[in-house]
Amino acid sequence: MTTITDQIRDKFRSVLMFDQNMLILAALLGFLAGFASTFFRWMIEFFESIFSIKGFSLAGIPPQTYPFLLPLMPMIGGFFIGLICKFFPNAVKENGVHKVMYAVALNDGKVRKRTIASCAVTSSITIGSGGSAGREGPTVQIGAAVGSTIGQLLHLSTERMRVLVGCGAAAGIAASFNAPLAGVLFALEIILGDFTIHTFSPIIIASVIGTVTGRALEGNEVTFNVPVHELVHPAEIIFYLVLGMLCGIVARLFTFMYFYTQKVFEDKFKVADLYKPAIGGLMVGMISIFIPQVLGNGYDVMEQALTGQLFWGFAFLLVFMKIICTSITLGSGGMGGVFAPSLFIGAMV
Repeated sequence: MTTITDQIRDKFRSVLMFDQNMLILAALLGFLAGFASTFFRWMIEFFESIFSIKGFSLAGIPPQTYPFLLPLMPMIGGFFIGLICKFFPNAVKENGVHKVMYAVALNDGKVRKRTIASCAVTSSITIGSGGSAGREGPTVQIGAAVGSTIGQLLHLSTERMRVLVGCGAAAGIAASFNAPLAGVLFALEIILGDFTIHTFSPIIIASVIGTVTGRALEGNEVTFNVPVHELVHPAEIIFYLVLGMLCGIVARLFTFMYFYTQKVFEDKFKVADLYKPAIGGLMVGMISIFIPQVLGNGYDVMEQALTGQLFWGFAFLLVFMKIICTSITLGSGGMGGVFAPSLFIGAMV
């Protein structure tokens, strides 16, 4: 049986030596990564319903207790994350886009298969329970893990493996955002850092197929309905330059706050790691009593900002509150990405 399996693998490897045949595998990977990305979104929506009024009503909880229970949901989600971290510490430590970049640069494109499940479960619980984090980072990692898994099963070369990791990441982002070009550029610039033709073509194919898969499962809907903006006078460019500088300063503040909070939870909080995500969730939940807009990925709030429905003073406050809540959520041990919070902060600026 082993000999037959090895023969099949050798046959696949010989076929995939040709670049044009890699496009077929890229299309298959695009479908698988696109489906995995969409399934991850369904998981987030499932946990959002569980940790919401709908979930309370299904559980038979009295309506008068809802206002008191809702701020506690990030804490409960954090407690589940703590349990997962306790019993599966090595699997959780592999989460993060930087791990994908490490795998491509220094580990021959090999991402562990269990990353697909661990990343999907922990991130969906964190985001679904109200943790201030994004789905894009986990989506990249899930797609990359799907690509790496296929490459490892076929025993492909290191070069081919890295291309498949990029294809998976591109398809995941494309399906998540319904934006094939965004998936291509992200994979080429961030994951691979390689713009040669033999990587460009498979990634385009995977990204397009990932987008088609996402549209077939979720419908052809854009993430944000951005209104049309026109440049009325060339002098407006000055304001965009100022905006760019302000965003750069705020991004630096976000980065500093994120790593500082992570260090505080590691060094200053003398409690077991099991409870740290729950403590972080409780802190975010208390803030959400007064500013519920900080919960989750904040797409609906960004939509309001894009359409001019937010008061500028409140948007200014949300810049700093989102930085604080995201830093607490992820710094305490919650799982998720920083891309959506970065979009949120930039939109508020």
